[in-house]
Amino acid sequence: MRDILRTAGFVALIVALFFLASVAVSFFVAAYYTSVLGSDPEPVARAADEFVRANLVPLTAVSEVLALVLFWLAFWFLGGSLLRQCQFRPRPARDLWMAAGLGIGISLMLSGVLNLFNVHRFFPEHAEMMQALIDQPSLPVALFAVGLFGPLFEEIMYRGIIFNRMRTAFSLPVALLLHAAVFGAFHGNFLQGTYAFFTSIPIALTYVWTGSLWVPVSIHAGWNTTSVLMGRLPGPGPGVLGQLLIGTLGGVAFIQGVAYFRRRAMVRDDVPARSGPG
Repeated sequence: MRDILRTAGFVALIVALFFLASVAVSFFVAAYYTSVLGSDPEPVARAADEFVRANLVPLTAVSEVLALVLFWLAFWFLGGSLLRQCQFRPRPARDLWMAAGLGIGISLMLSGVLNLFNVHRFFPEHAEMMQALIDQPSLPVALFAVGLFGPLFEEIMYRGIIFNRMRTAFSLPVALLLHAAVFGAFHGNFLQGTYAFFTSIPIALTYVWTGSLWVPVSIHAGWNTTSVLMGRLPGPGPGVLGQLLIGTLGGVAFIQGVAYFRRRAMVRDDVPARSGPG
């Protein structure tokens, strides 16, 4: 019970630091518009909201950088090592390419299924958020912030920190489900939270099997980069047969990727590194 409470407190600390970073960025935006427009709250709030909507991706990247600094400070202050906790162990180039291919498979599989059944019509907020993340920024900004840095940050926070710490207090199956629930909940809407929950489990398993966070980072980067590029394709999307083919190819790549890392498993169960607060 003591380990469970310490783990809950640790996860709460990480979540609080993440929110603190996001609030700090919003505060500086509001402070800037207050200095420009005066102290009247209505025009300040309207201008700040418009700015955040138009610059959601770069502002998210800034908050993630700030959150990483806070994570590092928390580990340093409490006598731990963020890098050692996350286990950035080198892996062969083939593993990283296979991981990226697995991520591409996830992206194609989800795209095929969601578009084939026109799921977006039931979740318009998901389509709006995807458009803001993929369509609004320039392509280089989207590729860096959404395709590369975002995956690095999320894997550090959710797999490297939260999942690793949960493995010290719970069995592997319980840690997988709990961290997946946290990961899904932080994605802001039901549809994205649902597929984030289910995909986070095999991604975390590749981490367990390889003992290196570079593998899930590569999976996540392959997934997000493919989504960004597919979102920028001109013209109407493929028809029913095209979506079926895309989803099938993605599913095959996903299954083969998971099977590849399972065969190369170096770690069999729940013996994670422990170098964190608490």
